[in-house]
Amino acid sequence: MNSISSVLLSLCMVLATVRATSTTYHVELSGNDSNSGLDGTPWRTLEKALQSVAPDQGNVIEVGQGTFTVSGILTLKSGVSLIGEGSAKTKILVNHHFCLTDSVPNANPHVDTFPEHFVLQVEGNNQTLKGFSLDGQEKRCHGGIFAARSSQVLFEDLSVSNFRYCGLWVIDAHETTLRFSSFKNNTYGNPNRGDSGAVQYHRGKNLTIHDNRIEETGNVRPDMGGYAMKAQDRRHSVSAANVLQGFKMYNNVLIVPSNGAWEKGIAPAFAAEFLGMALKDCEIHNNLLNGTLSLAGPALSGEGIRIHHNFFNIGRGRYGYAVEANVSNVEIDHNYFFGGLHPIAVFGRDPKNHHIHHNIFEAASADGFAGRDLLRYRVPVANLRFINNTVIDNGSIGQIFNLHPSTTFEIRNNLFIRPGEPKDIWGPEVPGKISHNFFSNINPRGEHAMTGDPGITLVGENPLRPPYYTINPDSPLLNSGKIICPLTDGFTGSAPDIGAIENGAALTIPVEIKEFIDE
Repeated sequence: MNSISSVLLSLCMVLATVRATSTTYHVELSGNDSNSGLDGTPWRTLEKALQSVAPDQGNVIEVGQGTFTVSGILTLKSGVSLIGEGSAKTKILVNHHFCLTDSVPNANPHVDTFPEHFVLQVEGNNQTLKGFSLDGQEKRCHGGIFAARSSQVLFEDLSVSNFRYCGLWVIDAHETTLRFSSFKNNTYGNPNRGDSGAVQYHRGKNLTIHDNRIEETGNVRPDMGGYAMKAQDRRHSVSAANVLQGFKMYNNVLIVPSNGAWEKGIAPAFAAEFLGMALKDCEIHNNLLNGTLSLAGPALSGEGIRIHHNFFNIGRGRYGYAVEANVSNVEIDHNYFFGGLHPIAVFGRDPKNHHIHHNIFEAASADGFAGRDLLRYRVPVANLRFINNTVIDNGSIGQIFNLHPSTTFEIRNNLFIRPGEPKDIWGPEVPGKISHNFFSNINPRGEHAMTGDPGITLVGENPLRPPYYTINPDSPLLNSGKIICPLTDGFTGSAPDIGAIENGAALTIPVEIKEFIDE
């Protein structure tokens, strides 16, 4: 037998041994801790199970229906899985009460984190946590689940609610997934110092978060607020050495209050924040967010993040912005932006390579915030490309583009519509490449500009379903754009259409959004 065959045989024997020694144990309200914990003779308490089951053998603890009350913090050993009968059937109640603000008056959520007071501590790798609920008991408990240096951990069908600081916190999470779970009211907001997040994360490779509902209603006064998702280390740190790579976030509903707690309750509410990390090969798509997506890592940290096919419902007249893009190498495409003070804003760090294409912007700068900008770039950006977008001004946009004079940009194939009286709302004249745009009741700019009636439908029951945005057969938008590879790849006809919709095809955002549209 050659050396390679010997190694493979040894590996197979090891794997077979692991499978052979893995055992499923049971915890039931009808059980007894003097039992073996095996099928037919369950234990009564989680404490007994967690203390008795050996680590790193693939063992599983199955928990039955009912409420299991625990007096102290639970620790789940490496390689041990904890599986209930469903988040609506199995409830774990941990009576470890710890008040953040009693311990640290005016606590700063960035540094006063106390991960050791999370009621379920997850240690190690190769685990599944599934099918149970955790209740923070009207915020008397500090945090739900804390997993540091987790690898190949699956969180599924969990219901986590009413914790004071955070529901789930993972750090250095590699090949880890959170899915099909719900979180409600698990944050702390300080009017002077910032907010915590219901789901927190920091660093790691291939962390995936999908098909979850994360909701914060700001239900504790005076410290209202809280982020749905937040980048947070044990201490607040910003470093390019902190890398979040291969992060995927999709099919989630993220709901936050109208305003964050910080800056005395007048700051925008954040649905998801990526602060203090370099972003590499990340993707955020098919989500519904009613608050800001903040990309604010170290200087020039963005090494590739794509944000596409999301619905950003910031709301009419609400003080907030959809995307804060303070990083480089960002692609923002095929999203629907509704409302917002500035749908896209950049406040620092001189980014580069912002590709914004095939998005619909509607109802921006409405009501009490009339006169604000659609794009607000307070610093130069190198290589800003604004391609094939549809901008619908309800009469409130002050300027479409408020770009730093040193910005280098390209603006092509866009549809700018103003249903009301004609007005020049383009913005300051900054040199750049401008061509093949259509202007309806807005003063035209650039080469090959078109004006008049664009021939599209702007009425219907649902903005992202036909007949909304349907292009008429004789519309001047058809085949009138410029080919810009790769951003216009996949067009039909002799050339790309102008605007976000190619040949009348609706944006494919699967999240049901009708109930979230402000009428």
